[in-house]
Amino acid sequence: MRPETMGNGLGSRQAAAGFGLEVGAMAATLLVQLGYAAYTGRHVAAAHFGAYATALTLLQISASLTTGLTQLVLKRPEWTRDGLGSVLLVAVGTGGASCLLLELLAPLCDLVWSAPHLVGFVRVLSLQTLIAPVASVCMAVLRTQARFSLAVALEFTGQLTGFAAGAAFLCAGLNPLGIATVSVASVVVPAVVGVLHLRPRAGLRGFRLGDQMRELGPCLRHAAMHSAMYGLPTWVAAATLGPTTTGYYSRALYFASMVPTILTQAVIRVTTPTLAIRFAAGGSAFGEGLSAVLSAASAVTACSLGVTAALGPTALCLLLGPGWERAGALVPWFLAGLGLLLLCTLGHQADETRRDSKGVWANQRIIAAVIGGGSLLAVLAPSPHALITTTAAATLIGHTAQLWRWQRTGVLAARPILLAYGSHTLLALVVCGTTLLGASLTGSPALQVAGGLAAALLALGCALAARRHIPALRLAAAHGLLPVARRRSGPNAAR
Repeated sequence: MRPETMGNGLGSRQAAAGFGLEVGAMAATLLVQLGYAAYTGRHVAAAHFGAYATALTLLQISASLTTGLTQLVLKRPEWTRDGLGSVLLVAVGTGGASCLLLELLAPLCDLVWSAPHLVGFVRVLSLQTLIAPVASVCMAVLRTQARFSLAVALEFTGQLTGFAAGAAFLCAGLNPLGIATVSVASVVVPAVVGVLHLRPRAGLRGFRLGDQMRELGPCLRHAAMHSAMYGLPTWVAAATLGPTTTGYYSRALYFASMVPTILTQAVIRVTTPTLAIRFAAGGSAFGEGLSAVLSAASAVTACSLGVTAALGPTALCLLLGPGWERAGALVPWFLAGLGLLLLCTLGHQADETRRDSKGVWANQRIIAAVIGGGSLLAVLAPSPHALITTTAAATLIGHTAQLWRWQRTGVLAARPILLAYGSHTLLALVVCGTTLLGASLTGSPALQVAGGLAAALLALGCALAARRHIPALRLAAAHGLLPVARRRSGPNAAR
C-alpha cells in the first residue's frame, strides 16, 4: 500500500499569494510590535535591554533546533503520515532536553557577563525552547501544504498573545523580566492548535530515531553555527562595552532588523517548498528559481532599507522616547550588513534544499573566521561601530563566496545577479534621497517621519511604473507575478 502523502505543488502565482499573506501578517505584527517597543522603551532601562539581548543571543544557539527542524520540514516536497509523526516526536523530545539543559546552565552566565537579571532572562527564555520546536514544525508542515492563511493566522494570534502577556507582566511589576515572556507566550497558540490540527494525520509506525537525526544533523549544525557567529558581536559588546551601551546597540539592531527579518522569514517559508520541487525536477529549473528569489529579495530589501536609512534615527528616538539618541545614531550602520545577511541566508537555505551541506558549512566557516577576527580586534579597541562593520564585511565575503561557488558548479550565472544587485542599490539610493527630501520639508520629528514615508511611497510608485528598467520587476512580470499590458486583438484576446 502506498503511504499517505501531503504534497505541495506551489506555482508562481500561488507562491506570490503566499508571500503576500506572509508579509501582510508580519506587517500587522510589526505594527503591534512597534507599539509594544514604544511602551517598553519608556519603562525598561537600557542596561536591562543589554542583558536581555545577551540572553537572547545565548538562547539563539539552542533555538537553532527550531531553525533546523523548520529547514528539515520545508525542504521536503511531501510528507508521509509516519514521517510527520516522527518529526513531531523529535521536536517534543529535543525541545524538552534543550529547556532542561538551559535551566541547569543558566547560573554560569554570571561568571562570564556582569549584566543585571541575565540569569533570570535565560531561565524565562529557556521555556520558549520547550515549545518552539513543536510550533515551528506544525507551521512548516502547513506551509508545505500551501495552507499559508492558517499558518499566518495562528502565528499572528500567537504574537498578539505574546505582546499582551509581556505588557501585562510589566504592568504587574515584573520589570524587566516581563519582556522575556513575549517570546514564550507567542509560541503557545501555534503549538497547541497546530498539534490538534495535524495529530489525526500523523503516525509513528515507521519511526526511526536514527534516520530523523541523521537528516536533522546538518540542518541543526548550520543553524547553530549561524546563531553563534552572529551572536558573537553582541557577546563581545556585553563583555567590553557594558550593559547600557549594549542596550543601545541591541535596540538599534532590533529596530534596523525588523523589516529584513520579516522579508527573510516570508521568502524562506514560501520559496523553499517551490525550490525543493524545482530541484527534484532537475535541469536548470532550480537555478532559474534561485535567481528569481535573490533578485526579488534584493529589490524589496534595498527599497525598505533605503527608507530605514533615511528615517531610522528619527523614528527610533520618536518610538522609544527621550534618552535613546545614541541608539538612533547606530541604526544606519546596521543596514548594509542586514541586507547582505538576508541574501546570504537565502543562499544557505537554497544550498540546504539542494543537499549541498558541505558548501553551506564551508561558507559558514569563512564568515565565522572573519567575524571572529574582527571581534577580537573589537575586544582590543572596544567600539560598537567596529562590531557592526565586522559583521557586514564577513557577510559580504560569505555571499561573494556563494556566488562564486554557484558560478563554478553551474547552478546559476553570477553576472546577471550582480547586475541586478547594482540596479537595486541605485534604486535604494534614489528612495533614500527622496525620503530624506520629504522629511526635510517638515518640522517636528513626527512630521518628518510622515513626510518621509509619503515621499518614499511616491518614489516606490514611480519605480513600479518604470518596471521595465528594474531587473526584479521584469523577472516578476516574466513569471506572471505582475500584470503586463497587452493589446486586444479580439474580444477574448486578453483572457
